[in-house]
Amino acid sequence: MKKNTYILCLYLFLLSTLSVYSQTPQISWWYDIKDDAFGNSAMADFDMDGKPEIVFSDYRNDSCVYVLNAEDGSLLWKYNTGGCNDVAPLIYDVDGDGMFDFVVATWSFIDSNKIYAYRAHDQQLLWGNSMPQDYIYHGVSYADLDDEGKPELVIGSYNGTLHVLNGEDGSLFWKHEYPYWLHWCTYFTSGLE
Repeated sequence: MKKNTYILCLYLFLLSTLSVYSQTPQISWWYDIKDDAFGNSAMADFDMDGKPEIVFSDYRNDSCVYVLNAEDGSLLWKYNTGGCNDVAPLIYDVDGDGMFDFVVATWSFIDSNKIYAYRAHDQQLLWGNSMPQDYIYHGVSYADLDDEGKPELVIGSYNGTLHVLNGEDGSLFWKHEYPYWLHWCTYFTSGLE
C-alpha cells in the first residue's frame, strides 16, 4: 500500500508539473483599443517588409480600422470609418497594382452603412459605397462572377439585400432582395460555372 501511495504521489507531481509548463501561454505583445472588437482579423504583408501586419476593426467607440505590425504589435496606421466596424476585413488586390488592399463594411444605428476599400500599405481610400441600407454584420466575399478577369464583391445586409459590387470601383454590379436577413459570409472559389 505504501509503495502504491508513493507511485501515485510521484505520478500526480509529474502530471501537475507538465500541465503547468504546457498550459502557460506567453503573451508577446498586446494593443489596447479600449473597446470591443467582435469582427475577425486578417493578416498579410501590407507594407512589403517581409513581415505580416494584422488588420481588424473595433466595435463602436472610436470607429477605427487598425493595422498593426504583427512582430511587435506597434501601430502602422488606423482610420476612422465613422461607423460600427463589426465586419471581418477582406484582403485582396482591389486596384490591380500587385499590392494588398482590403475591404471593410461598417454600419451605425443612424445612416452611415458603408463599404470601403483601402490601399493597405498607406491607408489611401480607393473607394466607398453607401448602398447598403441596413446593418452589415459579416464579411465581404469575392469571386470573378462574370469571367472578365476582375473580382466582384458579395455582401448581404439585414434588410435582406444581397449586394454584388464591382471590386475595382465599388459600383453596383447587381443586387437581389430576399424576404429574410442575410446574416452570413459566403465564400466563393474561382471557376464558378
